[in-house]
Amino acid sequence: GVRSLTRSVAPLSLAIILLSASCSTPFTRSTPFAEVHYNRGKALFDDIAATDPSNGDYGKAIAEFNRAIHLKPDYVEAYHARGFAYLIAGNHARAIEDYDEAVRLKTKIALSYMLRGMAYAHLGKKGRAENDMDKARKLGFQYQPEPFLPGWDGDWSIAR
Repeated sequence: GVRSLTRSVAPLSLAIILLSASCSTPFTRSTPFAEVHYNRGKALFDDIAATDPSNGDYGKAIAEFNRAIHLKPDYVEAYHARGFAYLIAGNHARAIEDYDEAVRLKTKIALSYMLRGMAYAHLGKKGRAENDMDKARKLGFQYQPEPFLPGWDGDWSIAR
């Protein structure tokens, strides 16, 4: 009867869900959940940046960005935000990985190049830093008065 039908359909439904989740295209339903985690990460990041940016623990914010990316692997903004958290926390190599992915997903974001260039500069990779910063300028990046990093006053000489 009905019970045997639901018992036989339930495993099939679970198998379809698991198969769909493993495909390269994420569920469209995951997008709102990804945005929830992204927004939580941003709120945590902003709280830290407002209170103690140079000594802040960005781990919780990064964990939220990780969840957002897990749910929506092409979430450029989440890669950007996580990369920025890594950059400020001093994990420049991880920041570069995130900006690499952001650039791969969307090549025309000037800020991705500028921030990746800053991460390269902090690692002493002058040529790569200059290339990225030049690309950012060509895409229309203009320095704004507010600092992008604690202790950074906008002096581009860190890349020279």
